[in-house]
Amino acid sequence: NSNVTPQQIVRLAGPKGPELVNNAIKMRFRGKFSDQEAELMAKYLYQITTAPASMEISLNSLLIPIITKDKKSAGVFARQALGLRFGDIMKKNNVPTLLLFGDNDWMYKDSVAETFKNWKRNGLLNVEMDFIGNAGHHLYLDNSNEFNQ
Repeated sequence: NSNVTPQQIVRLAGPKGPELVNNAIKMRFRGKFSDQEAELMAKYLYQITTAPASMEISLNSLLIPIITKDKKSAGVFARQALGLRFGDIMKKNNVPTLLLFGDNDWMYKDSVAETFKNWKRNGLLNVEMDFIGNAGHHLYLDNSNEFNQ
């Protein structure tokens, strides 16, 4: 609830900020991009990360950070689950929707599959769900070829 964000940490790092972002990119996308592509991505992310806070503050109001008791895993969960509200909105507006997840996406939980089944049982037939192989949450970067098909 203190509204501390990763972006603030990079801003506070001062001249070490670009190095933090560059190291994070190298670790996250190890071997996925050429050195030049990784450097360009790191420069871009550093620039948008150090811009004045905006969406990051909103995300903190929607998500709650969690760390497992063994402190080996961390992530975020929604402060209020979207499943029921989203299903009602989609049923009311009948908008065709495709939910995509990476096959290693930290956002995909068993509860997502259950929510999806409930939507279908309750008549929400215009929603489909699919998975992109060899991808995490950033599936458009992890497997751009399959994502763009």
